[in-house]
Amino acid sequence: MSESVAVMEMKFRELMELRVDYHFHPNLKTDETKAIEMAHKWWETFREVGVNTLLVTEHVYKNPKRAYEIMKSTQPEEMYCFPGLEYLTSEGVDLIMFSRSDSIYDYPELTPYNLTYEEAIAFIETHEDIYGFVTHPYVPSKTGIIKNLGYEKFQYYVKRLGSLEIVSVGGMQHVIKFLHQLDNAQIISRKVSKKHRFKLQKSMVVPEYDYHIHNLKFIAVGSDAHHFSELGNYLEVTSPSSTLQDIFNTIITSKDGKIHMNYHGHLEKRPHRGVIRSSITVFKEYLMKQPYRFKIK
Repeated sequence: MSESVAVMEMKFRELMELRVDYHFHPNLKTDETKAIEMAHKWWETFREVGVNTLLVTEHVYKNPKRAYEIMKSTQPEEMYCFPGLEYLTSEGVDLIMFSRSDSIYDYPELTPYNLTYEEAIAFIETHEDIYGFVTHPYVPSKTGIIKNLGYEKFQYYVKRLGSLEIVSVGGMQHVIKFLHQLDNAQIISRKVSKKHRFKLQKSMVVPEYDYHIHNLKFIAVGSDAHHFSELGNYLEVTSPSSTLQDIFNTIITSKDGKIHMNYHGHLEKRPHRGVIRSSITVFKEYLMKQPYRFKIK
Protein backbone atom coordinates (compact mmCIF):
# COMPACT_ATOMS: atom_id res chain seq x y z
CA MET A 1 0.00 0.00 0.00
CA SER A 2 1.44 3.37 -1.00
CA GLU A 3 1.96 6.08 1.58
CA SER A 4 -0.60 8.40 -0.08
CA VAL A 5 -3.28 5.69 -0.03
CA ALA A 6 -2.54 4.96 3.63
CA VAL A 7 -2.89 8.64 4.49
CA MET A 8 -6.19 8.84 2.59
CA GLU A 9 -7.56 5.81 4.43
CA MET A 10 -6.52 7.30 7.78
CA LYS A 11 -8.28 10.54 6.95
CA PHE A 12 -11.39 8.63 5.89
CA ARG A 13 -11.46 6.80 9.20
CA GLU A 14 -11.26 10.12 11.04
CA LEU A 15 -14.33 11.58 9.33
CA MET A 16 -17.17 12.17 11.73
CA GLU A 17 -20.88 12.43 10.99
CA LEU A 18 -22.37 15.38 12.86
CA ARG A 19 -26.08 15.70 13.51
CA VAL A 20 -26.37 19.30 14.67
CA ASP A 21 -29.22 21.07 16.45
CA TYR A 22 -28.41 24.77 16.07
CA HIS A 23 -31.18 26.13 18.31
CA PHE A 24 -32.01 24.60 21.66
CA HIS A 25 -33.37 25.84 25.03
CA PRO A 26 -32.56 23.66 28.07
CA ASN A 27 -35.30 25.46 30.04
CA LEU A 28 -33.72 24.13 33.24
CA LYS A 29 -35.27 24.12 36.68
CA THR A 30 -33.99 26.71 39.17
CA ASP A 31 -33.22 23.99 41.73
CA GLU A 32 -29.66 22.80 41.01
CA THR A 33 -30.28 19.09 41.60
CA LYS A 34 -33.40 19.07 39.44
CA ALA A 35 -31.58 21.07 36.75
CA ILE A 36 -28.79 18.49 36.56
CA GLU A 37 -31.32 15.65 36.40
CA MET A 38 -33.10 17.49 33.60
CA ALA A 39 -29.83 17.99 31.71
CA HIS A 40 -29.17 14.23 31.81
CA LYS A 41 -32.67 13.69 30.43
CA TRP A 42 -31.99 16.14 27.63
CA TRP A 43 -28.86 14.22 26.61
CA GLU A 44 -30.75 10.93 26.71
CA THR A 45 -33.44 12.36 24.45
CA PHE A 46 -30.90 13.86 22.06
CA ARG A 47 -29.36 10.41 21.72
CA GLU A 48 -32.81 8.92 21.11
CA VAL A 49 -33.60 11.28 18.22
CA GLY A 50 -30.11 11.02 16.72
CA VAL A 51 -28.54 14.39 17.60
CA ASN A 52 -24.89 14.33 18.72
CA THR A 53 -23.93 18.02 18.48
CA LEU A 54 -25.78 21.12 19.67
CA LEU A 55 -25.60 24.81 20.33
CA VAL A 56 -26.94 25.64 23.77
CA THR A 57 -28.88 28.81 22.94
CA GLU A 58 -30.95 29.62 26.00
CA HIS A 59 -32.77 32.95 25.97
CA VAL A 60 -30.56 35.83 27.04
CA TYR A 61 -32.96 36.69 29.90
CA LYS A 62 -32.92 33.10 31.28
CA ASN A 63 -29.26 32.84 32.40
CA PRO A 64 -27.79 31.21 29.28
CA LYS A 65 -24.37 30.84 30.94
CA ARG A 66 -25.78 28.58 33.67
CA ALA A 67 -27.72 26.57 31.09
CA TYR A 68 -24.58 25.96 29.03
CA GLU A 69 -22.41 25.10 32.03
CA ILE A 70 -24.88 22.50 33.30
CA MET A 71 -25.33 20.96 29.85
CA LYS A 72 -21.56 20.90 29.37
CA SER A 73 -20.91 19.31 32.78
CA THR A 74 -23.37 16.50 32.00
CA GLN A 75 -22.29 15.98 28.38
CA PRO A 76 -21.79 12.28 27.53
CA GLU A 77 -18.76 10.99 25.64
CA GLU A 78 -18.89 11.39 21.86
CA MET A 79 -21.49 14.14 22.13
CA TYR A 80 -20.71 17.83 21.85
CA CYS A 81 -22.15 21.20 22.78
CA PHE A 82 -21.05 24.79 22.24
CA PRO A 83 -22.03 27.99 24.06
CA GLY A 84 -24.60 30.37 22.68
CA LEU A 85 -27.69 32.41 23.46
CA GLU A 86 -30.83 33.73 21.84
CA TYR A 87 -30.41 37.46 21.98
CA LEU A 88 -33.39 39.82 22.26
CA THR A 89 -32.92 43.13 20.46
CA SER A 90 -34.41 46.46 21.50
CA GLU A 91 -37.17 45.92 18.93
CA GLY A 92 -38.00 42.58 20.55
CA VAL A 93 -36.57 40.42 17.73
CA ASP A 94 -34.73 37.16 18.44
CA LEU A 95 -31.25 36.52 17.03
CA ILE A 96 -29.03 33.50 17.76
CA MET A 97 -25.40 34.16 18.69
CA PHE A 98 -22.84 31.48 19.51
CA SER A 99 -19.12 30.93 19.95
CA ARG A 100 -16.35 28.40 20.36
CA SER A 101 -15.65 29.96 23.76
CA ASP A 102 -17.88 30.58 26.77
CA SER A 103 -16.49 34.12 26.88
CA ILE A 104 -19.60 34.97 24.87
CA TYR A 105 -21.33 35.28 28.24
CA ASP A 106 -18.91 37.97 29.44
CA TYR A 107 -19.95 40.74 27.07
CA PRO A 108 -21.91 43.43 28.95
CA GLU A 109 -23.43 44.59 25.66
CA LEU A 110 -25.40 41.36 25.36
CA THR A 111 -28.11 42.21 27.84
CA PRO A 112 -31.78 41.99 26.78
CA TYR A 113 -33.12 44.93 24.77
CA ASN A 114 -29.76 46.72 24.86
CA LEU A 115 -28.82 46.51 21.16
CA THR A 116 -30.96 47.21 18.13
CA TYR A 117 -31.04 44.50 15.47
CA GLU A 118 -28.61 46.57 13.41
CA GLU A 119 -26.27 46.96 16.39
CA ALA A 120 -26.48 43.24 17.18
CA ILE A 121 -25.49 42.36 13.60
CA ALA A 122 -22.62 44.86 13.81
CA PHE A 123 -21.57 43.26 17.11
CA ILE A 124 -21.27 39.87 15.40
CA GLU A 125 -19.40 41.41 12.47
CA THR A 126 -16.83 43.13 14.72
CA HIS A 127 -16.13 40.20 17.08
CA GLU A 128 -14.17 37.36 15.50
CA ASP A 129 -15.19 34.93 18.24
CA ILE A 130 -18.94 35.48 17.79
CA TYR A 131 -21.13 33.93 15.11
CA GLY A 132 -24.82 34.24 14.49
CA PHE A 133 -27.72 33.65 12.16
CA VAL A 134 -31.08 35.20 11.33
CA THR A 135 -33.52 33.27 13.49
CA HIS A 136 -37.00 31.83 12.70
CA PRO A 137 -37.89 34.75 10.38
CA TYR A 138 -41.52 33.74 9.79
CA VAL A 139 -42.50 33.01 13.39
CA PRO A 140 -46.01 34.51 13.87
CA SER A 141 -44.99 36.99 16.54
CA LYS A 142 -42.85 40.10 16.74
CA THR A 143 -39.88 38.03 17.92
CA GLY A 144 -39.49 37.19 14.22
CA ILE A 145 -37.76 39.69 11.98
CA ILE A 146 -40.33 39.67 9.15
CA LYS A 147 -43.34 40.48 11.33
CA ASN A 148 -41.38 43.09 13.32
CA LEU A 149 -38.98 44.75 10.86
CA GLY A 150 -40.39 43.69 7.48
CA TYR A 151 -39.42 41.45 4.60
CA GLU A 152 -36.88 43.86 3.06
CA LYS A 153 -34.92 44.07 6.32
CA PHE A 154 -35.01 40.28 6.56
CA GLN A 155 -33.47 39.97 3.09
CA TYR A 156 -30.92 42.69 3.83
CA TYR A 157 -29.66 41.03 7.03
CA VAL A 158 -29.61 37.52 5.58
CA LYS A 159 -27.39 38.79 2.78
CA ARG A 160 -25.21 40.78 5.17
CA LEU A 161 -24.79 38.08 7.83
CA GLY A 162 -24.65 35.21 5.35
CA SER A 163 -26.44 32.75 7.61
CA LEU A 164 -30.04 31.75 8.18
CA GLU A 165 -32.05 29.33 10.26
CA ILE A 166 -34.04 27.56 7.57
CA VAL A 167 -35.73 25.08 9.94
CA SER A 168 -37.05 25.94 13.40
CA VAL A 169 -40.00 24.03 14.79
CA GLY A 170 -40.43 24.38 18.55
CA GLY A 171 -44.01 24.01 19.74
CA MET A 172 -45.50 24.67 16.29
CA GLN A 173 -45.52 20.92 15.59
CA HIS A 174 -48.11 20.42 18.33
CA VAL A 175 -50.35 23.12 16.87
CA ILE A 176 -50.28 21.53 13.41
CA LYS A 177 -51.07 18.10 14.80
CA PHE A 178 -53.86 19.55 16.91
CA LEU A 179 -55.41 21.30 13.90
CA HIS A 180 -55.19 18.07 11.95
CA GLN A 181 -57.04 16.24 14.71
CA LEU A 182 -59.74 18.93 14.79
CA ASP A 183 -60.42 18.85 11.06
CA ASN A 184 -60.44 15.05 11.07
CA ALA A 185 -63.09 15.22 13.79
CA GLN A 186 -64.93 17.85 11.69
CA ILE A 187 -64.76 20.31 14.58
CA ILE A 188 -63.35 22.95 12.24
CA SER A 189 -63.50 23.06 8.47
CA ARG A 190 -60.64 21.55 6.51
CA LYS A 191 -60.31 24.81 4.56
CA VAL A 192 -59.61 26.81 7.74
CA SER A 193 -57.31 24.13 9.10
CA LYS A 194 -55.26 23.92 5.88
CA LYS A 195 -54.95 27.72 5.72
CA HIS A 196 -53.54 27.93 9.24
CA ARG A 197 -51.33 24.90 8.77
CA PHE A 198 -49.79 26.48 5.67
CA LYS A 199 -48.88 29.61 7.64
CA LEU A 200 -47.45 27.55 10.48
CA GLN A 201 -45.51 25.36 8.07
CA LYS A 202 -43.87 28.46 6.58
CA SER A 203 -42.86 29.59 10.07
CA MET A 204 -41.12 26.24 10.60
CA VAL A 205 -39.45 25.83 7.19
CA VAL A 206 -38.27 28.92 5.32
CA PRO A 207 -39.08 28.66 1.58
CA GLU A 208 -35.96 28.22 -0.54
CA TYR A 209 -36.86 31.20 -2.72
CA ASP A 210 -36.21 33.43 0.30
CA TYR A 211 -32.51 32.65 0.42
CA HIS A 212 -31.33 30.78 -2.70
CA ILE A 213 -30.01 34.01 -4.27
CA HIS A 214 -27.70 34.65 -1.30
CA ASN A 215 -24.28 33.06 -1.03
CA LEU A 216 -24.74 31.86 2.54
CA LYS A 217 -21.78 30.94 4.71
CA PHE A 218 -23.86 28.31 6.49
CA ILE A 219 -27.42 27.23 7.09
CA ALA A 220 -28.89 26.38 10.50
CA VAL A 221 -31.42 23.70 11.37
CA GLY A 222 -32.83 23.94 14.88
CA SER A 223 -35.46 22.34 17.04
CA ASP A 224 -36.09 25.51 19.08
CA ALA A 225 -37.05 22.94 21.71
CA HIS A 226 -38.08 23.98 25.20
CA HIS A 227 -39.45 20.54 26.09
CA PHE A 228 -38.24 17.00 25.45
CA SER A 229 -41.00 16.15 22.98
CA GLU A 230 -39.90 18.99 20.67
CA LEU A 231 -36.46 17.57 19.79
CA GLY A 232 -35.55 15.86 16.55
CA ASN A 233 -34.63 18.45 13.91
CA TYR A 234 -31.01 18.61 12.84
CA LEU A 235 -28.54 19.10 10.01
CA GLU A 236 -26.44 16.08 9.13
CA VAL A 237 -22.97 17.05 7.91
CA THR A 238 -19.48 15.55 7.89
CA SER A 239 -16.60 16.90 9.95
CA PRO A 240 -13.03 16.07 8.83
CA SER A 241 -12.30 14.82 12.36
CA SER A 242 -13.70 14.62 15.89
CA THR A 243 -11.55 17.47 17.19
CA LEU A 244 -13.55 20.34 18.67
CA GLN A 245 -12.00 22.83 16.25
CA ASP A 246 -12.95 20.78 13.19
CA ILE A 247 -16.44 20.20 14.53
CA PHE A 248 -16.96 23.91 15.18
CA ASN A 249 -15.51 24.86 11.78
CA THR A 250 -17.96 22.45 10.16
CA ILE A 251 -20.87 24.08 12.01
CA ILE A 252 -19.97 27.55 10.74
CA THR A 253 -19.27 26.55 7.11
CA SER A 254 -21.98 24.01 6.25
CA LYS A 255 -24.04 25.29 3.32
CA ASP A 256 -25.29 21.83 2.48
CA GLY A 257 -26.11 18.69 4.36
CA LYS A 258 -29.09 16.46 4.96
CA ILE A 259 -31.97 18.15 6.77
CA HIS A 260 -33.87 15.94 9.18
CA MET A 261 -37.39 16.99 10.07
CA ASN A 262 -38.90 15.03 12.92
CA TYR A 263 -42.47 15.80 13.87
CA HIS A 264 -41.94 13.73 17.01
CA GLY A 265 -45.09 11.64 16.99
CA HIS A 266 -43.32 9.00 19.05
CA LEU A 267 -42.46 11.56 21.74
CA GLU A 268 -45.77 13.41 22.03
CA LYS A 269 -48.85 11.23 21.67
CA ARG A 270 -51.35 13.95 22.63
CA PRO A 271 -50.68 17.20 20.72
CA HIS A 272 -53.21 19.19 22.78
CA ARG A 273 -50.92 18.68 25.78
CA GLY A 274 -48.01 20.01 23.76
CA VAL A 275 -50.04 23.08 22.77
CA ILE A 276 -50.96 23.78 26.40
CA ARG A 277 -47.40 23.19 27.62
CA SER A 278 -45.90 25.45 24.95
CA SER A 279 -48.49 28.17 25.63
CA ILE A 280 -47.64 28.18 29.33
CA THR A 281 -43.93 28.42 28.51
CA VAL A 282 -44.49 31.33 26.13
CA PHE A 283 -46.50 33.18 28.77
CA LYS A 284 -43.86 32.58 31.46
CA GLU A 285 -41.12 33.83 29.16
CA TYR A 286 -43.19 36.91 28.33
CA LEU A 287 -43.36 37.72 32.05
CA MET A 288 -39.62 37.11 32.48
CA LYS A 289 -38.80 39.61 29.74
CA GLN A 290 -40.79 42.50 31.16
CA PRO A 291 -38.39 43.63 33.93
CA TYR A 292 -35.57 43.94 31.36
CA ARG A 293 -37.83 45.76 28.96
CA PHE A 294 -38.92 48.38 31.47
CA LYS A 295 -35.39 48.73 32.86
CA ILE A 296 -34.08 49.73 29.42
CA LYS A 297 -36.90 52.22 28.95
